[in-house]
Amino acid sequence: INDGIKAYVAQETGTAAPVEVDEEELIEDQPFLGDEDAPVTIVEFSDYLCGYCQLFHNESWEALKENYIDSGKVKFVYRDFLLGYDGDYEAAMVAECARDQEGDEAFFLMHDEIFATISGGFDLDNYVIYGEEIGLDGEELRECVENEEFGDEILADGEYGRSLGVRGTPAFYVNDEFVSGAMAYEDLAALIDSKL
Repeated sequence: INDGIKAYVAQETGTAAPVEVDEEELIEDQPFLGDEDAPVTIVEFSDYLCGYCQLFHNESWEALKENYIDSGKVKFVYRDFLLGYDGDYEAAMVAECARDQEGDEAFFLMHDEIFATISGGFDLDNYVIYGEEIGLDGEELRECVENEEFGDEILADGEYGRSLGVRGTPAFYVNDEFVSGAMAYEDLAALIDSKL
């Protein structure tokens, strides 16, 4: 699956000043959790195999979800920003294929499973088994991944992020404020509270 992807998404370092963002375009047709009309929208550009993205997910995600997303204060949107790690394209694909079958809830269940297990490497068989556990059609999931049905969409996310000045992951828009790098939960909570 990964032929040519590494060259296409060669990792860039440093931060660039973000350009002005169209909030509708930023969230359009992307998977999200939370109240669609929440007062604060967080958009994360992420790579499942990025160590700092894993750090954010492992240390901040559950508290963010419990205290802000589930309570209706935050709408959380996920966008792919591949850095070229072995397996990141496939990981992004399996989440998109889960979404294709059962919507955003399935996407985020798979998203959480990927972050919890991906450090051991991408193993499609394991994600097919997990997909079946959450009610997906395993063979349909496998075919979707192997046929790269959402490849263009995944790569377009990265192109869009670069057009905004994203240069690494994780990167966030909290409403219209750009934040580059993994944030401690306390810092993220303070930023959210300042927007509420």
